[in-house]
Amino acid sequence: MALFSAPKISSNKKVPKKRRLSRYDDGESYFNTRGGYCIFSYKGLVIEKIQNMYSIARQIKIKGFPEESIQRLSGIYNSGEIIKGVIDLALEHVDKERHAEVRTKYKNWKCPHCNSQGLYNSQDVYIVYRYTTNEWKEEVRTDTGWRKIPCLYCGHDTLTHEVDFVGDEVMR
Repeated sequence: MALFSAPKISSNKKVPKKRRLSRYDDGESYFNTRGGYCIFSYKGLVIEKIQNMYSIARQIKIKGFPEESIQRLSGIYNSGEIIKGVIDLALEHVDKERHAEVRTKYKNWKCPHCNSQGLYNSQDVYIVYRYTTNEWKEEVRTDTGWRKIPCLYCGHDTLTHEVDFVGDEVMR
């Protein structure tokens, strides 16, 4: 006689399936540093930062900007304080009205999901459409009136009317 009786196996018990992980799963947020790449505006000048190496990303369009400063800024800097000093010195001689126009054109924004800051580029803004089918089973695309901008770091899309703009007096 056996000391213990064997457990009875239930024939109707379901075996739990393994959860299949998808790379599009929204369970965890994904953050990409983009290899140390950042593009931002500092007092109306668009600056590109790649692994702590600073350079001017776009042509300087401010009236009265000294030619010698343009030649100095054509290189690559490894210190944000040095390029900040060169820019601040050159901006003392520019036309104030044109400088104010350029500063309103190049603005920095802050992502509400990951709190990273970058240049607000109007080319990245896209239209949100609503797709419906009509009585002939044709797909009709209508504009919802909403515009979204994607974050370069976390990938979340933010409505443009919810974007928080930040100042451009800070070298990032």
